[in-house]
Amino acid sequence: ANLICTGMCISLLNVAMNTCASTIESNRRVSIMSTAHGVFSLGLVIGSFLASMYYGTGLNPLYHFMVICTLGILLSFSYRKTLDEIYLHVDEHDTLNDSQTVVFKNGVIGVLTLMILVGICTNFTEGVMADWTAVYMTDIVKSPKYMVGLGLTGYALFMAIGRFTGDAIIPKLGRKKVLIFGSIF
Repeated sequence: ANLICTGMCISLLNVAMNTCASTIESNRRVSIMSTAHGVFSLGLVIGSFLASMYYGTGLNPLYHFMVICTLGILLSFSYRKTLDEIYLHVDEHDTLNDSQTVVFKNGVIGVLTLMILVGICTNFTEGVMADWTAVYMTDIVKSPKYMVGLGLTGYALFMAIGRFTGDAIIPKLGRKKVLIFGSIF
């Protein structure tokens, strides 16, 4: 039940983050989606590192969760004004125009399906890394307990670096080329 709840919350957070970033991108004509995902990955770096340290020192995991929850709540309240501005800005301009309704009339379903498949493949990769690095570090590498979470920390760090560079690369190469190259890679 806890894993199902965690998975649902992560998915809801992911959708909310993507919606906010997409809204900002379209309303302000900026490219921030990759950076938003980089911040998400940075959170994974910090969380997995702290979890590894807590586990290694033998502290009760409850303390780790209390610290992470407290930080999350404080960060949420500190950005409340910004989030409210995004919400208000969406309400003012959130109407369908002709270009948005024509999308499905012009056969974009195939492209949408392809995008969904790419998303599923990347989620499988991230999920495998997130779920199995601890098993790998424990069973294969036989690392000390305090280093178990560092496998995920390393993966998340390189994922964050890649995502933080994305918004600089996308305007130069174009979204389509970055999507194709990233999918093949």
